[in-house]
Amino acid sequence: MQIHKTDVALLAVITLTLILPMIAGLTMQPYSDLRYQSLPFHAVIETLGGVAALTTAVLVFSLFRDSLELARYYKMALALVAVGVFDIFHAMMVPGDLFVWLHTLSVFSGGLLLFFLLLPTLTVKSKYYYLPALGVFGLSLIIALVSVASPNAMPIMLTHDGEFTDLAKILNMIGGTLYLMTSLFFIRCYLDSHSKYDLLFAAQTMLLGVAGVFFFFSSLWEISWWFWHLLRLIALVFLLVFFLKFVDIYNVKNRKHQQSLKLESQRLSKCLTEAESAYAASFENHFAIELDVNGDVLKINSAFSRRLNLDVSNVKRLEELFELKRDGGDFGKWLQSKIRTEQVFEVQLAFSSLKAGTFYFQMMFRPVLLPAGNILRWLGTGLDISDYVDNQQHFKANFYKDHLTGLPNRFKLNEHLQHHVFPHIALINIDNFKAINDFYGADFGDEVIMRLGKLMSISMKAYHYETYRNHGDEFAIVAGYEMPIDEFEQQLRNFSDEIENGSFRVDEVNLDLQLSIGLVESSNSLSKADIALKECKQFKHKLVRYCSNLEVEKQFQKNIYWSNRIKQALVEDRIQIVLQPLRDNRKQAVTKYESLVRLHESTGEVIAPGQFLEVAKRTRLYHAITTRVIKKTFEALKKVQKPISINLSVEDILNEETKGYLLNILSESQDANLLIIELVESDGIENFDPIKAFIKQVKSRGVRIAIDDFGTGYSNFEYLFKLDADFIKIDGSLIQNIDEDDNLYKVVETMVNFAHKVNLKVVAEFVSREAIQTQVEALEVDFSQGYFIDRPKLLEEIVEDAKTNKEDAL
Repeated sequence: MQIHKTDVALLAVITLTLILPMIAGLTMQPYSDLRYQSLPFHAVIETLGGVAALTTAVLVFSLFRDSLELARYYKMALALVAVGVFDIFHAMMVPGDLFVWLHTLSVFSGGLLLFFLLLPTLTVKSKYYYLPALGVFGLSLIIALVSVASPNAMPIMLTHDGEFTDLAKILNMIGGTLYLMTSLFFIRCYLDSHSKYDLLFAAQTMLLGVAGVFFFFSSLWEISWWFWHLLRLIALVFLLVFFLKFVDIYNVKNRKHQQSLKLESQRLSKCLTEAESAYAASFENHFAIELDVNGDVLKINSAFSRRLNLDVSNVKRLEELFELKRDGGDFGKWLQSKIRTEQVFEVQLAFSSLKAGTFYFQMMFRPVLLPAGNILRWLGTGLDISDYVDNQQHFKANFYKDHLTGLPNRFKLNEHLQHHVFPHIALINIDNFKAINDFYGADFGDEVIMRLGKLMSISMKAYHYETYRNHGDEFAIVAGYEMPIDEFEQQLRNFSDEIENGSFRVDEVNLDLQLSIGLVESSNSLSKADIALKECKQFKHKLVRYCSNLEVEKQFQKNIYWSNRIKQALVEDRIQIVLQPLRDNRKQAVTKYESLVRLHESTGEVIAPGQFLEVAKRTRLYHAITTRVIKKTFEALKKVQKPISINLSVEDILNEETKGYLLNILSESQDANLLIIELVESDGIENFDPIKAFIKQVKSRGVRIAIDDFGTGYSNFEYLFKLDADFIKIDGSLIQNIDEDDNLYKVVETMVNFAHKVNLKVVAEFVSREAIQTQVEALEVDFSQGYFIDRPKLLEEIVEDAKTNKEDAL
C-alpha cells in the first residue's frame, strides 16, 4: 500500500502535538510534589507567549489581506489576539484569584472564538477588513482592565490551600476541548487542501488544547504546571517563527515578481506597437466603422463596399446608409443617446436596395480612449448576419403558420391581440366534430377542417377580417374595434347559415355541418370569447355574445371563488371531519360513525360539502380534500376505537395518488379493521376490473365495504355480489317518508329481507323522526342513521360524550 507524504506529515503532527505531550503529562503525575516557584520566569514565559500570539495575528491579517476574506486563517488570528492580550496581563499579576482568572480567560476565550470557524466565509470591503480584529482586541483589553481594576468582583479561582477551584479547572477544560475540536477542523481542511497553513494551525491548536485540558490535573507551581505553560509557549513561538520565515520568503518572491512584471511590461509595450501596425490591416479585413465623439462617420472600411457593391467613402451619417433594426424611434437620436453613456453598445444595422438586396450586420461599438481616459473615437466591428436573419424570419413565418390549413395559428393570434387595441373576437367551433372524426377517420376530419378554413378565410377577407385556426376544430375571427359589433355579428350569422344550409361536400360525402359561435366585443381577451362559446354549446345556441351575466361566466366566477377558499382552507388546516353516529337497533346503542367532510371558515361558519365539493372535483383540489379526510378519519379511529366509514367515488379509486395514500396508511395503521369504505354508485362500477382489484386489496387488510345510496341509480342485487359488499345503505329518498307511504315500506321490506338472506347488514339513512325509526325497527333494519339518532359531531364532542357516559355508568 502506497503511503502519501500528506499522511506522513499529518501522522507526525499528531504524534508530536498530541501523543507525546499526553505521554509526558502522564509521566509527570508521580512527581506532582516537585514544585518550582519563580514569578519572574513565569512572567517571561507568558509575556513571550502573548507577544508571539499578537505578532502572529498581525502577520496573518497582513498576509491574507489581498483576498479581503474573513476565512479560517483570519478567524484563527482573532483567537490569537484574545490569547495575546490576556497572556500579557496574566504575566504582570502575582499569584491569586486574578492571576488564575486571566490565565483561564486566555484559554477559554481563545477556544470560544475559534467557534467562528463554523461560520461561512465572508468577503468585506477594504475599510472594514481590520474591524473584527480591532473589536476583539478592544473587548479583550476592556475585560482585562476591568478584571485588574475590580479583582474582588472576579470569581474565586484558588482555594485556601492554593489549589485551583472547580470553576478554574472546568473553564480551562472547556477551552482546551474547544482547541482540540478546532484542530480536528484544520485536519479536515488539510486533507482537502494539503495546505501547510492548515497543518500548522492543526498542530498549534492541538498543543494549546492538550495544555488546556491537562491544566485540570495540575496544581500551582508543580512540574506539570510548568510543562503545560512551556508547551503553550512552544506552540505560539513556533507559529510566529514559521510566519516570520514565510514573510522573508514572500518578500524575496515579491521582488522577483516585480522584476518579472517589468520584463512583461516591456514585452507588452513591444506587442502594442506591433498591434498598432496591425490595426490598419485588421480594420480593412473586417466589417468596421469609425465614428467621432459626436457620432459622425470618420470611416467605413472597404469590406462594406465589397459586400454592398457600393461606394461608402462619402457617407457622413450612419442613417444615410443603414436602418436601425429596432422598434420605432429616430436612428440619429438613439445613436447620440448611446454615445453619451460612454459604454460599449451593440446594434443591428440593415441595408436594403433593389440592386444589392437586403443585408444585416451585427455591430459592437467600443470607445477608443486616450491615456488620460478621454474618448478619442468610437470603433465598431461586427459580422454579416444576413443568413441568420433570413433563417430566423423563415422560422418565424413557419412558427406562426398552421400547417394543415395554411392559416395563421394561435401564436399569431395572441401576438395580434397584443398589438391591436380592443378588437372584436369571434371563436367558431364545429358541432359534433368528434363524431365526424371517429366515424370517417382522422384524414377525413383534416379535410373538413381545411375546407372550412379556406371558405371562412375567403368569406372574412371580403370584410377585411383576419382568420386564424385556434386549435383542433376551432377557428378565430378578429375584426377591428371600428366595425359596429351588430354588423360583425350579422356577418358571422350569415356565414354560419351558408355552411349549414349549403352543400358542404368532402370526398363525395355531403355533410350537415353546424357551427357554434362565441363573440366578445372590443376586448383582447380570448377567455371571454371562449366563455361565450361554451355558453353557446351548452345551451344549443347558434351564436352567443359575451356579457358578464352569462351562466358559464357565473359558474366560472363561482369556481374561482370557491377554489381560492378551498386552497386557503387546506393551507390553514380548516378542512375538517364530523362524525355522525349509527345506532345498532338490536343493541340500542351507537356502535359506528360515518366521517363527513366540512369546511370551517375562519369566522367560525361551517360549510357543508354541497357548496364546495363539486368545484373541487373540477380542479386538482379534490385529491387533497380526499387525502385530508382519510388522514383525519384514521386519527379519529385511533381515539374512538369504533368502526368509522368514509365515502369514496370511482374517481377516488382510479386516482393513483389517492389510492396509494389510502393503501399506505392502511398498511401502517393498527386500526385498519375498523374502517368501512362506502362506495358511491356510478354507471358500470360492478364491471370495472380496477374497482374489483381495489376492493380485494383493502378487504385483505380487514376493511369492510358498504354500498351507499342503495335503491337508486344503478342499484341491483347482482351488483352487491360482484362488489363483495358487507353493508347496504338504503337511500334516504326511500326512508324519509316510509311512515306515510305503504309502497315505500314494501320496497324497503323487500330489500331488507333479501339482504338478510345473503348475510348483508342494512343501514337506513335519513331517520329524522321517531315514526320513521319505529318503522325501521319493525323491518328489522340493523342500523339507523339520521338527525333523530344524532347530528354529526366533532371528534372532540364524541370523545367527551364517551367520557361522560363512562362516568355516568360508574
